[in-house]
Amino acid sequence: MKDFKNAFRIYLKISLRPFLFITALILLFGFNIAFFISPPEKGTSDYGAMLGSVFVNRVGLMIMGINAGIIMSRNKYFASLPTAKQLFTVVPVVYMTILCLFYDIITNILIYIRTDTEVLSDVLIFSAAGSMMACLAVAVSGKKRYTPLSIGVIFSWMAVMFVGNHDSMKNGFELPLQAALLLFVAIYVFSMILSLTLLKKWWKISNRSEKGDSLSLAQV
Repeated sequence: MKDFKNAFRIYLKISLRPFLFITALILLFGFNIAFFISPPEKGTSDYGAMLGSVFVNRVGLMIMGINAGIIMSRNKYFASLPTAKQLFTVVPVVYMTILCLFYDIITNILIYIRTDTEVLSDVLIFSAAGSMMACLAVAVSGKKRYTPLSIGVIFSWMAVMFVGNHDSMKNGFELPLQAALLLFVAIYVFSMILSLTLLKKWWKISNRSEKGDSLSLAQV
């Protein structure tokens, strides 16, 4: 636990760059303000577009995590620390999960205040899926062995935005709230397990300080 705490403090210092943090807040809460003022009605084309936005608007958080990975991978100092394994594997997953979960809770509370349980049901699913993709992007981006998966994450954003703008999503999934809550929890658990598994596997087979394995924003 002590190693994790030390590694987490280091990761916070690396990731919380003022410009990126402010940009992430604008991207995150700009949507919430707009939605709170004028939420789209279910059954309209704007409703599906809103769900697509719920999925992708964590891009600011994702960039913060990727930037931290870039800094760590380009400086051999971080790979030589006693807490290096925690810093490169467990901490990024916990960090992203906490940020995304906190944001999702705020978003879903606002959704519930302004709309009803039917809309909340849809947003729960899309918000959890968006958070999973943000966490996964931080875990795999720039790691050569995971390049196909990085590309898949990119296409998931494009696909969801396309589907969201299609008439088929104007009524959402129409699932009961209880089922959506279960899916929300299941997606988060799956996201953590998958991201941790990928990072631990990468840790075992990669040279963390090698330039060829350094992270690159171009891959995301």
